[in-house]
Amino acid sequence: MEPATIYAEIEVNPSGTGRFVQIVKGSSSNDSKYKKAIVQYLTKISFNTSDHVSNVTVKFKFENQ
Repeated sequence: MEPATIYAEIEVNPSGTGRFVQIVKGSSSNDSKYKKAIVQYLTKISFNTSDHVSNVTVKFKFENQ
């Protein structure tokens, strides 16, 4: 299988916690397994803190094994 590049819209709250919103245009797949992996990964990372909620697009690269 070929590697997958997924662009995910992430909503970041003021405390720096990200929440998956959707897979966006430009992604090589919209398979739910990538959504599940991104949701799980977001529990392990934090974004910069801010005084407002913001939406960002994050590029994820998956190497299929």
